[in-house]
Amino acid sequence: DSFRTLWGGEENDSGDVAKVLDPLRNLVRKHRAGTILLHHSGKGVGGSYRGSSAIGASAELGFTLAREDGDPDRERRSLTCWKCRPAPKPDKAWLRLSVDRDKVFIDAAEPAEGDAQQPKPVVSQLTAMIVTAAGAEPMSVAEIARAVGRKPKDGSVRNALAALESSGEMHKSENGWCKVQRCKPPRAVAPLHPPDDAIPANACECEVPLPAPDHGDLRCARCGHACAGWGIPA
Repeated sequence: DSFRTLWGGEENDSGDVAKVLDPLRNLVRKHRAGTILLHHSGKGVGGSYRGSSAIGASAELGFTLAREDGDPDRERRSLTCWKCRPAPKPDKAWLRLSVDRDKVFIDAAEPAEGDAQQPKPVVSQLTAMIVTAAGAEPMSVAEIARAVGRKPKDGSVRNALAALESSGEMHKSENGWCKVQRCKPPRAVAPLHPPDDAIPANACECEVPLPAPDHGDLRCARCGHACAGWGIPA
């Protein structure tokens, strides 16, 4: 049922905990297996797990599954992440656990009344600052953090980057993070070989001037039109 049934050591002793969890973790890594360590929370300590901090240190991800105090729905549970080493912590999830014919069914549930998550002010401020500081060239998380005046390992910066990635404003590659470049909608341009009256003598919508090889004057590289607006005769 839980971690406590696996061994006979003292769960408050970090040395005893390490003796049982270190070999278990090495076994898991050797066989590349996904593993869940089920453990009970303490009483009256805000849902924290019971025992030494070495228990949590052995895990990559940590979640607490609990029934919220005062929730009238007896089947509703919250799933809260308290540790997420490889990525920003996900938001609290709400689940419904029901039993039917000796089977447990799990489904998504609406949040408990009054528990709607409010936007985090620090992350909201950082998203705007990161968009301003970022550019087309990839930047590491540490470089972005320093650019917005935060410490290189600041978790709020990672949360803000995750939010910007979800909204499509930032992109993460193997070289780092960079701002997503928005393409401007194409505008109408002059045809490649326009008739004589298609373009006014003193205007060209192509705006790609290059020197013409014969005279050295400026002509549009797209339509070949000599624009008086460039200071040469049409």
